[in-house]
Parts: sequence; C-alpha cells; structure tokens
Amino acid sequence: MNRILNITLLFTLLAVAVSCTDSGSQARSQLKKIVKELNSRCPLESDCFVCVGAQIEDNNVVASYIVDENVMNLDLLKNKPDMVKKFGGSALFTESPELADLIISSGYGLILKYKGSQSKKLVPIHFTNRDVKDIKNAPQDNEDILNWQIESSNAVLPQQVDEITVLTSITRDGQDVAYNYELDDEAMDMAFFNDHLDEMKANLSDELEALNSPMSSFKPFMKLLCRTNKNLLYVYKGKHSGQTVTITFTNSELRDIIQDYIED
Repeated sequence: MNRILNITLLFTLLAVAVSCTDSGSQARSQLKKIVKELNSRCPLESDCFVCVGAQIEDNNVVASYIVDENVMNLDLLKNKPDMVKKFGGSALFTESPELADLIISSGYGLILKYKGSQSKKLVPIHFTNRDVKDIKNAPQDNEDILNWQIESSNAVLPQQVDEITVLTSITRDGQDVAYNYELDDEAMDMAFFNDHLDEMKANLSDELEALNSPMSSFKPFMKLLCRTNKNLLYVYKGKHSGQTVTITFTNSELRDIIQDYIED
C-alpha cells in the first residue's frame, strides 16, 4: 500500500562503496570502481524501478534506470527538471554526502537517465559539478523536501490498491502525514473495520517492518518522516457512507521501526 514516488532511492543506489578522498585523480579512480561495482550488481531491482547499469562518459557519471510508470510519472521529471534537481538532489546528497564529495573532487558531473517501462520515454537529469557543489553547500530544508515528495507522489494518484481500496491522495496537516484511501464499504463493512483496528494496525506495522529494507522505495520516505517528527496516518473513507476510520503511527513508533533513520 505504501507506494510513493521516491527520487532519493533512485539516486542513492548509485552510491555503493563510496569512500572519501582528496585528490581529483583518486576521486575519479574511486568513481570508476563504484561504476564497476554497480554494474556487477545490475540489474538491481527495487519495488518501483531497475538500475540497469552505469558508465563514465564525457566527464560524467551516467546511471540508467527503467522506471515503473505506474509509480512514477515521467512527465514530472521531464516538465520540472529544476525541481527534481533542487529537491531530489538535496535529498540525495543529504543522504549520501560522501558521494557528493567524491563527485566534487573528481570534477565530474552526474547524469541520471530514466526510461519508462511502458512508454519507453527517456528522461535524463543532469547535475553539473557546479550543481553538486551548490546543492551540497546549500541543501534544501527537510520540510521542503517532504512537501515536494508528497506533491510528486500525488502526481500519480489515485491508484487502485486492491479490488475494494483506492489510494486517493497523500496529505499533510501539521505534524500528520496521511495516506487517504477510499474503501468500497458495500464490500467491506466499516463497522467491522472499526471493530478490528488493533488487528489492522498490527498488519500495517508488519508491512512497515517489511518495507524497512535498503531496496524499498518507501524507506527513505519513512526516514524523512522521522527526521521531521511527523506522524503517519492511514485514513479509510467509505465510498458510500462517507464514514472514516483512522489508524495512526506516532513518530515514536516510526522511529522504533526505522532505527537507522539518522545513522544511514
């Protein structure tokens, strides 16, 4: 159920085996090792995309991905590249500062190529070396990154989750971030749903635990919620009755699940 467009993960898979270095030649050598290591792991799959390879080309590190267009709207990347660079890049280099230092030292740029799984549309995002320096020196605030992540995710909603459930939107109200669902309450009685909230929360907790993995596109989003002290809500609204049921994970509960939200 927790499908959210997460540019951060698309970027950070590039950051394998990064170590800090001082000289340009050492940095370039290290980046070549990273590209070789990444290619040895490819195709590298997450729950929303596949990294198919990387190379050094014209003084740029180039990484290529196939993207599940049911999760990511490539028009968002194509039409708002500056926003992608501003917020996605800031999320990337906050999560992987060593990668930023390595690229800056090397003098290289970074190009990320996204190919639609259905349309075969190709959208490149190019960070020049100066872009990386600027982002590293003046990263966006986590609150702004969170707002952008929510806006980006809503670009691919609504989505049918199962036969009776539709994820309609992701919203934020103060310290609460909510996944809003429309539930066919002719197929699922809302009273029964309400009487089994503890069981439903336990099932969702198990799902969050399962999503706490390096290859989950949702994990970076949960880490962002932890860092910004947000609660996570699941709000189910009956399609016919309009009745709502809410399941809440406090920020403290999220922190217990994402124990590495600061250290990673």
